[in-house]
Amino acid sequence: MPEAKKNPTPAEKAAVGKEQITRLNLFFLDYFRLITLAAMLLFFAIGFFYLLKPKYDTIRLNIAESYENKQAEYEQLENYHRNLIQYSNTYKNISQADKDRINAMVPESDSYKELYYLMNDIVSRHYMILKGLKIKPEDAPVAVDKQAAGKTDKEANAARQGNIEVSMEIIGVNYDGLKKLLATIENNLRLMDVNKIDFDPGARTVTLEVALYYLKPASN
Repeated sequence: MPEAKKNPTPAEKAAVGKEQITRLNLFFLDYFRLITLAAMLLFFAIGFFYLLKPKYDTIRLNIAESYENKQAEYEQLENYHRNLIQYSNTYKNISQADKDRINAMVPESDSYKELYYLMNDIVSRHYMILKGLKIKPEDAPVAVDKQAAGKTDKEANAARQGNIEVSMEIIGVNYDGLKKLLATIENNLRLMDVNKIDFDPGARTVTLEVALYYLKPASN
């Protein structure tokens, strides 16, 4: 008869358990460095995706936006430079007669004598008589510094603008003639505005208050 199989004794079980533990310890010792490296890589991967990647994406987005802004500024400067060259070439091609016409629109200086001749010429074109002309006294024009600190070209030009107020008494005026006179003033090359009209049809007279504009002299 075959011999019955004996059950392992407690001592034998303990020996087997120790052997298994020993093998497991040897396994961990052999692969400790590899396991540690894998754990570190896993830790850094989780930290990158959950902590560093959002910051990285934000920084990359800010760099891209900054580059786009700088590119837009560069293109604006390029356009400005091209426009300056175009304006310069256009001005060079303008005839002296046209330049004089442009300067006449808002002259850099004004003479009361010239104003009288100008207004008398406009009135006489419509067969009217300039009976009187009064010019409101203006303080002596002060030269405006073009290089004043903190002022743009637009602000400097606005500071140079001056105006002269003129009151004209005209006789020999009817309604149709007055309309034609106002149209002539409006379309005149010299910039001016009619601020007040006092028309007396019975007496055939009109008093006009007109503002004329000029540029104050500029100092360099």
